[in-house]
Amino acid sequence: MKLLTTTLFLAYFLPNTSAFIPTQPSSRHHTPTILHADNPAKPFVTNAKTIASAVHSLSGQTIVVKYGGNAMTTPELARGFCEDIATLQRLGLRIVVVHGGGPMINKMLEKVGVESRFEGGMRVSTKEVVDVAAMVLCGDVNKSISGGIVLAGGRAFGLSGRDDGLLQCTKLWGGDDGSLDLGNVGQVKVVNTDLINELLDGGITPVIAPIGMGVKGAEDDEVVYNINADVAAGRIAGELRAARVLFLTDIAGVLDKEMQL
Repeated sequence: MKLLTTTLFLAYFLPNTSAFIPTQPSSRHHTPTILHADNPAKPFVTNAKTIASAVHSLSGQTIVVKYGGNAMTTPELARGFCEDIATLQRLGLRIVVVHGGGPMINKMLEKVGVESRFEGGMRVSTKEVVDVAAMVLCGDVNKSISGGIVLAGGRAFGLSGRDDGLLQCTKLWGGDDGSLDLGNVGQVKVVNTDLINELLDGGITPVIAPIGMGVKGAEDDEVVYNINADVAAGRIAGELRAARVLFLTDIAGVLDKEMQL
């Protein structure tokens, strides 16, 4: 059995560093833990006996992992993440990966000459911006993660929120008074948990790109929405009644309005 000394496995045993979910999912039966990609938790699961004693309590639990784009910018980080997912699968955990890809989106937007800006931490998403984000997230980023997990000995299936109505959204308005037009930024209203659970029941990790669709039957059901990956992970965790949410990121933690941890 491989002993993990960084990222996901150790996070499962860390004291909670925050109780932050950037949305209000329908259930609060999960406890977030935040990991810093450049300064992973110090290893304290140090021997096979400790790991073996933990396996029984972990087996069968669902965890949602938000994998930030800045945490996948080197081959070593990406490979280590995929190896950890594969190992956790072998321990019997039901893992859902929701990924970002901001640096990759920024690079492609610059390459094709599409301007982009942020308001309140949200990317203002014109149709042109969403087209680029969907191409990047649903394409190379998503398939690199799912393929990496498979190469590490695990099972994974890459998909986006548009597949089988996985993430159905309404338009999200920003600003304190809800009047700021963010473009095609989606607020998740429906999560197809049947699809996710079918994959998990088959021992497969869903790797989800946060690109959604309008609510089926609504006037905007053909609109493609860009969804904040943190928000998507929180909502998915709530609908699945996940035991825990892990945010793998390159920031030191969650900041308040005064930019303090």
